[in-house]
Amino acid sequence: MPAGATSRTCETPIAKWIYTPRAGVQNNVYVGQTFDVTLPKQWDASAVSVTFTNHDVIREVCSQLGDASKRVVLFDALSTGTSEVSLSLKGQPTSVRRGQIIVNPILVKTSWPKSFTAHIVRALPGYSKPAKMGMIVKGMDVTGTPSLQRSTISMKGRYGYALATVGGFQYVAKTIDDGGAWRVASTWFAGPWADGAAFAGAIKIFSPSVAAASGDGQVLYTTTDGGKRWYGLFFTGDVVKVMSDGINSFSVDLSTEYGVGKGRTYVSHDGGLRWEVSSATG
Repeated sequence: MPAGATSRTCETPIAKWIYTPRAGVQNNVYVGQTFDVTLPKQWDASAVSVTFTNHDVIREVCSQLGDASKRVVLFDALSTGTSEVSLSLKGQPTSVRRGQIIVNPILVKTSWPKSFTAHIVRALPGYSKPAKMGMIVKGMDVTGTPSLQRSTISMKGRYGYALATVGGFQYVAKTIDDGGAWRVASTWFAGPWADGAAFAGAIKIFSPSVAAASGDGQVLYTTTDGGKRWYGLFFTGDVVKVMSDGINSFSVDLSTEYGVGKGRTYVSHDGGLRWEVSSATG
């Protein structure tokens, strides 16, 4: 069924899961999940037809323009089974891309506890001796270095926090002079020994003394004393957004894994030690 002839324009852009068909490639989704099929970057959206089989397995919802004006077609996964998806350029029968969408049974929905309790982050015994608090981290600046990505710096006035690597371990570094000097402001979060989820991938400053670092998934670290003490925990859901009043309170929006079901917002009023569920999101 040609998507262009049936799709309405999406009211709200949605990008839960993106897939560009390629020959022989199988991709898995789950019943109840919304996903996108995006057109190849170099193809003119107005000249592309989208066809798919087994309309009781997946259903076309709407279409929209995505990044770089690429056309994206939104689908719902209805029931278990397999659908063959094809993209083709009109008038060019050899320009075809095909792939399979495999719809799996619905996942067990995330179980949300009423509360979480964090722990104080401490270097585990038996591994590397932590770098000393306040030690200058050499070679760092706000433009980025091999050990420091631009996306891992957060500045507020002359104050800033960053994620850095010291001796193979991840630390938070802090500046109070607009990047003139960066100093260690945490014990290590993770090192070569650790599960990748223990690493933080982003950091946000809310005030000179308050910051939060989040990982690629469920991990969150918070400080309200300029990095002298950090609380860390793993949430049930994935961290989407972290906010703070810049004093002692935080809130975090969590999403469910695989996009099945609604997320939750949790709040903490003691610097990130105890978290209580606030509301459902999504």
